[in-house]
Amino acid sequence: MTLTGTALLLTDSPLGVIRQMLTAEYILAVLYLGVHNLLLWFYVGYFNSYLEFMADNDKDTINNYTEWFGVMQFTGFFFAPIVGFVMDWKPKTKRNKKTDIGFVAGYLLTSFLALILNILILVPIL
Repeated sequence: MTLTGTALLLTDSPLGVIRQMLTAEYILAVLYLGVHNLLLWFYVGYFNSYLEFMADNDKDTINNYTEWFGVMQFTGFFFAPIVGFVMDWKPKTKRNKKTDIGFVAGYLLTSFLALILNILILVPIL
């Protein structure tokens, strides 16, 4: 049984997904993203105790940096669509000429935003 207008077979669909999930690329991608997820959870969980150590338990400083950390996380909701738009952007080029300018520009924009975040974190008084 086929869908109208497509070549997708409904009976082959589950096998295709399972076959794809057993490839080395998929397994490595899942492991890579899982490790990075654990790293992010550890960083967010350890952030407050690290600030207590660095600020000698000064509650005002810890509160200030924690608020700014939350603000920086929230700005990701605004910058993620912008970076996605830049990555999808393709300039007008001649036929059969492949360009990856959108990926490079999106990567550079993300790196620039991360650099700005790290500079703001190094400022002792926000």
